[in-house]
Amino acid sequence: IGIYVLNSLACQVDKNQKLRLGELQVIEKMIDLVERKIANRICDDVLEVAWSAMWNVTDETPSNCEIFLNKNGIRFFLKCLETFPDREELIRNMMGLLGNVSEVKSLRYRLMNSKLIKVFSDMLDSRTEGIEVSYNAAGVLAHIASDGPEAWTVSSPSRQQVLDRMTNAILSWNVNTERNINYRSFEPILQLALVQDTVQCQL
Repeated sequence: IGIYVLNSLACQVDKNQKLRLGELQVIEKMIDLVERKIANRICDDVLEVAWSAMWNVTDETPSNCEIFLNKNGIRFFLKCLETFPDREELIRNMMGLLGNVSEVKSLRYRLMNSKLIKVFSDMLDSRTEGIEVSYNAAGVLAHIASDGPEAWTVSSPSRQQVLDRMTNAILSWNVNTERNINYRSFEPILQLALVQDTVQCQL
């Protein structure tokens, strides 16, 4: 029951309290839990809530995002995706967390590898959870692309290929689809709205 209480708490606390949760090694404990679930090939509510808790505790909290990366969070993200490819709630929670990481400019370079970019690009075509997975993938890619062509250090997929896929995905969204997309502040959206040289970031 503790993990459910933690997840509920992480939704409600302020940034300083989230920092404290990071200091208490909450993310490390969630990563350990995820690793055990993967090893046993068990995808249940506990695994989904573990990712949800990390999503909440990293929201607009860069230091916790960095802890997630430093504890091999990306490797476990990819492993969960490979092991449980059809678990929609799990994927939604994981992509929400990666969205938080992508909002931190100083950490975005750590998302810049061909395998990850391809995963995010393929998710643009997802229709699971309404448009939420596609929306979160577009958000991650928009933040990465917002750093400009010089920051795009992978050759495949190319930046233009990804931007074209983003455009097609965004224009295909049914905005009347039921969705659960929330922001604590407009700061992440405003960051993208101010990008002048990449129109896809403003879509």
